[in-house]
Amino acid sequence: MNPESENFEALRRLMALKRHEQPPPGYLHRLPGLIITRIERGDGQLSIWEKIHAIFSVRPTFAYALGVAACGAVALNVAYWAKTQS
Repeated sequence: MNPESENFEALRRLMALKRHEQPPPGYLHRLPGLIITRIERGDGQLSIWEKIHAIFSVRPTFAYALGVAACGAVALNVAYWAKTQS
């Protein structure tokens, strides 16, 4: 991949702008306190619906086991029905 063959001019301008960016004064000194405050306040924690979804989310192993159990239940039902009909 030859850099001259691609159009990187927009990226170069953006990188030139980013090179001169600096955080506001005192930001890095306040950052640990802000993070601890957000953790204590509970920001970023899952809501009750997100927790329920996480508990009941279908994982491949669980889905496979559920499918095998359903097929087994149908097979047993058919076997029981055939036994009672004869």
